[in-house]
Amino acid sequence: MKKITRGQTPFNTQNAILAYCLHMAGVPWHNPDRPIRVLYSAEILNKFTNGSGEPIYKGWELEAAVRDAHKKGLRGHNEYVFERVPRLPVLLRAFSDQVDEIENGEGFAHEQVNKATALIGTAGWDVTMMRLACIFLKMRLPFMDKWRDMIPDIIIKNEGRVRRTTNPDGGRTITSAGFKILPLNASKELKEKFGV
Repeated sequence: MKKITRGQTPFNTQNAILAYCLHMAGVPWHNPDRPIRVLYSAEILNKFTNGSGEPIYKGWELEAAVRDAHKKGLRGHNEYVFERVPRLPVLLRAFSDQVDEIENGEGFAHEQVNKATALIGTAGWDVTMMRLACIFLKMRLPFMDKWRDMIPDIIIKNEGRVRRTTNPDGGRTITSAGFKILPLNASKELKEKFGV
């Protein structure tokens, strides 16, 4: 029996962000025709429930349930499978370090990007790409959800007439009495000042 060493086995990860970063850094797929293993088991299928909390696939034949779940976009257990390239430990360390910097560091995303791009001469393009992809993916959701931390504003239209005029060039101009913008937590005095 032939002994297989760790270096001959593929590298698997369930972490989609890490997988994307490895892909962007040029790490080849173990099997380009099937880069992701999408796994379903009876236990995974039992987690898919209807509105009453009952398993959707209760009583289904396993193969039919897997086919239906996948068709409906019910996610199984996904593993991304890469070649175990010689620079893999360096790339995994770069990813881990970048995640730590994002989670524990201070500053803005563009400062993280500047820092990562400064490494291209010493660390290599693949490490730089790992770090950049990590920054973009890990910081995207916090950026997109930043609005949740803000105090909302209220737009209140001013009383007055809206005027529509036709310009000599055929265009139209619409003027109104405008509007006020007040923060949701405006003081009573500020509301009175604005006539609200």
